[in-house]
Amino acid sequence: MKRFLSHIALCLIFSQSLFSQEIEVRPGDFLYGFSGGTSFGKVNLDGADKVQSGFGPFIGLSSSYALSHRLRANFAGYYSFKTSIADTYSKIEQSGMDLQLFGQYKIDDFYLNFGAHSQTVVGYRSYFRGNSNFRLREEQKNYSIPAQQIYPMIGLEFKVMDNWRFFSNYSFDISGDANVYQFGLTYRINKRSAPPESDRSRKRRVAKRQIRQLRDGALLVRLKTAEPTIEAMEKRGFTRLAQEKIDAQREENISIMRAFNAAYNFSEVKFFYSSDSRKVLDGEYEGIFLNDKLERDSAIVLNNKKNVFTCELANIEEDTARYFSHYELVSTGNFAAKQVPRFYGGGQNSFYAMVIKDREFNQLSRPFPYYSRALFKSLSEHPGHGLFYLPLKILFTQTPLGSIEGLNSKLYKYWERVERKYPND
Repeated sequence: MKRFLSHIALCLIFSQSLFSQEIEVRPGDFLYGFSGGTSFGKVNLDGADKVQSGFGPFIGLSSSYALSHRLRANFAGYYSFKTSIADTYSKIEQSGMDLQLFGQYKIDDFYLNFGAHSQTVVGYRSYFRGNSNFRLREEQKNYSIPAQQIYPMIGLEFKVMDNWRFFSNYSFDISGDANVYQFGLTYRINKRSAPPESDRSRKRRVAKRQIRQLRDGALLVRLKTAEPTIEAMEKRGFTRLAQEKIDAQREENISIMRAFNAAYNFSEVKFFYSSDSRKVLDGEYEGIFLNDKLERDSAIVLNNKKNVFTCELANIEEDTARYFSHYELVSTGNFAAKQVPRFYGGGQNSFYAMVIKDREFNQLSRPFPYYSRALFKSLSEHPGHGLFYLPLKILFTQTPLGSIEGLNSKLYKYWERVERKYPND
């Protein structure tokens, strides 16, 4: 019992500094791999008065079948070499086949092993160590080694890195005449950990999910009220300017609503004022949606409250994320150079667009077609820059209707591409 406890304690201490999270294994999964390591113990020698333990390597195959999330059935076969020192001067080398049949029980990130260890002797040699210079010379001794032995076995196993597992087993003779400590590594051939997902793959996966959610969900268009600006104008006595701002904002909101009602049919669409943004964040949709007169109407209800996205006329937010590309040798003078990391991504020019965001008003990202350029907004704010916007006028529409038509078309094209390439995902 003391040997068992010390064996388990040693494994637990060693594992605390090495183990990593195991990938998910489901009931019914069959795992297999190559195993190898070293064993330290003594063989069962009939006729020897005193036997000391020695080291020997082993190599073979192992397999595991997941019976449940906690329980596994295992089988392993090794070709092994074992060494023992008998009567101080006799060295015994034994080779043979080791078969292990055992169960495993999962506790946290570890597996406890319990089963049987069978040793079949294929061959052995004995040596006699002389007293003068301790050089070995072969001399057959009259020790008898059982051809086959079966011992109870206990142990521990855990993952140390991707596809590699450490195990340690202790097999022992009930009488105490023989025991083997086994330490080894298993390289798992199947059920490997997936490689880290790249940022590009992650964005593609998220965008694929989002376009399907929007298709089955709702788009809530946030219309601005410009209340802070209007209140500031009125406090300073700019009543006429404040009224002009109210009229201009109302005209812009009506044009956006009419454009959506005429050109958008990718999903359900509703409209709300920016002053009700907190209610949208909290999922409180009752009484906030607007009718054709831009009045809150409690009769307008949201049919799909599960997959909710928002949209608004806003400046495109800059993508500040940067991703490592490569190292480049840069001269530092005096015939010296150093490696400098280079990145891709980063900032971009901002412009007005009809931008799709999630329910928390976070801008979506590519490859999701999350915006359609709103050149009409830039022209209305800078009417004297018509010549500057001439190239953009050729490429982009100048009306809210054209902007929404472009957004609706982009959504359909991307959704159809996703459904065509990933119909079962």
